[in-house]
Amino acid sequence: MSYVSHRISELQNTGFFSATSVDPLAISKIINMSEFEYYDMDINTIESYLGLLAQQIYYVQQEGNIAAAREIEMGNDYKIAALPHVLQSKIRSAEERWIFASTRSPELGMKFQMWQQSVIDARLKKDLAEPITEKLQVLKKIYDDKRMEGRNRNNHKYIDGSFGRGEA
Repeated sequence: MSYVSHRISELQNTGFFSATSVDPLAISKIINMSEFEYYDMDINTIESYLGLLAQQIYYVQQEGNIAAAREIEMGNDYKIAALPHVLQSKIRSAEERWIFASTRSPELGMKFQMWQQSVIDARLKKDLAEPITEKLQVLKKIYDDKRMEGRNRNNHKYIDGSFGRGEA
């Protein structure tokens, strides 16, 4: 078991990595709704959507962190194995040296490919939480507006003197 896998397991056992993904169809529906559609919803539905978005953000960030850790681990594993093959090379570019080393043996080629796949995976997951966070902020503003709207209705009853006097 690799160090990253071991640490992930430990973090899951202690509750740090406990996020689970939300149903993709639900997230897609929430994210692709226009702002105007949210205004037609009741406050309980908006609260539910806020919870789903927050859970998905936590999950996406967790998965992004795992991918970044795997990228570091795979890169270091490859570089340690490839180092003897590039020490005496006259190639100036570091990237070209790592590519050159990957051609020296099938094992190095496989490690290089795994490293490159982890780089791609980490890059694809890097900024996934940003659009969800933006939608969460929009929804939170609408939620706050609706809550204030509800409070203002009650405040008008106190201000105009009709509350509690039996006046209609």
